[in-house]
Amino acid sequence: MRQHIPKLAALGLIGSALVFIQSPTYASGSNLIANPSVETASGGGPAGWASDSWGTNTTTFSYLTTGHTGTRSLKVETTAYSSGDAKWYGAAIPVTAGRTYQFSDWYQSSVATEVDVEVTMADGTLQYAAIASPATATGWTRALAQYSPPVGAKSIVPFHLLAVKGYLITDDFSLTEYSPTGFTRGLVSLTFDDGWRSHYTNARPLLNQYGMQGTFYALTSTTDYPDYLTVAQVQALAQDGNEIGSHTVDHAHLPTLTVQAVDRELADSQTAIRGWVGAAAAKNFASPYGEYDPSIVTEIGKYYRSHRTVDEGYNSRDNFDIWHIKVQNILNTTTPEQVGAWVDQALRDRTWLVLVYHEVDTGLADPTYSVTPADLSAELNLIKTKSATVLTLDRALDELQGQLN
Repeated sequence: MRQHIPKLAALGLIGSALVFIQSPTYASGSNLIANPSVETASGGGPAGWASDSWGTNTTTFSYLTTGHTGTRSLKVETTAYSSGDAKWYGAAIPVTAGRTYQFSDWYQSSVATEVDVEVTMADGTLQYAAIASPATATGWTRALAQYSPPVGAKSIVPFHLLAVKGYLITDDFSLTEYSPTGFTRGLVSLTFDDGWRSHYTNARPLLNQYGMQGTFYALTSTTDYPDYLTVAQVQALAQDGNEIGSHTVDHAHLPTLTVQAVDRELADSQTAIRGWVGAAAAKNFASPYGEYDPSIVTEIGKYYRSHRTVDEGYNSRDNFDIWHIKVQNILNTTTPEQVGAWVDQALRDRTWLVLVYHEVDTGLADPTYSVTPADLSAELNLIKTKSATVLTLDRALDELQGQLN
């Protein structure tokens, strides 16, 4: 059984309704997926493919006699859902760390779905990454995403999966090596989510030591809580040259709210931050838990310049989407070596690498989405040693948007 938690569990991404459909970008090279159009049958199912579900749900799998092309496609339908996911998947595909791969398929669905990657490491352990979040599609639609395997990756299995009640039909899968169209230079942005007190006590001294500025996505209802930034600390971060972005008032699950409630979370947090540090602040937004859907993006666009996600990848000139800024997520298992490899790749390909940090501390009850001050220091030192240009998210947008024409 291929069992993992959809999305990034500690970020609250289970069953979230996210959107990720890029304008078509085509990669060169041969398709690495076997039986990609599932036309070849074996034993009543598609040769080289298997189906699986886990968790608490009622799911059926069908090998259809119609398709996007040819006469076959794959269907997953969940009629009752509490947890887990369901998917068809093919054989593991050998990959090389430091290269970029492009996944695509054609799909129809009654609900938002997601594309994840299961990574088998050289030591046999498994890692997972969310790389795409296709929206509902009543007609055949192409889902498209790029992915760069981490240091130590041996092989990957892409999943286009269903983690809610509804159906998903897929066909014409592809995985090819991909070369992005770069900007004039590679850039790095350091972003910090949730307004943790440790951003001030532990991250701020290190940023100042290495002469770097970051983007801090702050909450505005938590400033009296002992583990979170005070207003004075937010002001001090801004005075150091850091950008203060918005992460809503209450860290709400935005897709569960009415439009009016979403607007309050967006507008009130922006108003509060600008009252603290000035009208130039709170220009950019990161959605809590990484959750959003098309209506949320529409509302974000009424107030903010951009939307940063937690979907993994690099931002290049040919896949740039200001409402779907891709990132690399820092976990407590992320090594400085891995961060250095991400930086090397961004510099080589001239792409924009956005790093997402949460707590910067030790001794946490749940350290999964944290970094120790020692590792953060090592990572900033590597970035500096590699002569990477570090810009706040807003300053990076200023530079990159002028290159998109």
